[in-house]
Amino acid sequence: GLPLDQNVCEGCFWSAVGPLSEKSVAAGGAPQDFPDFTRGNWKDTKPLGIIV
Repeated sequence: GLPLDQNVCEGCFWSAVGPLSEKSVAAGGAPQDFPDFTRGNWKDTKPLGIIV
């Protein structure tokens, strides 16, 4: 197979959207803090090539 065009942390980000949306709705639409799964290393993440 081919390598994925996202890393593990990006997968975690996408997986967090649903539960955070649910939490926001339960709180009357209040904004929710989004966890930083990279512990601040997102600034140094190398771009991944897009597989077409």
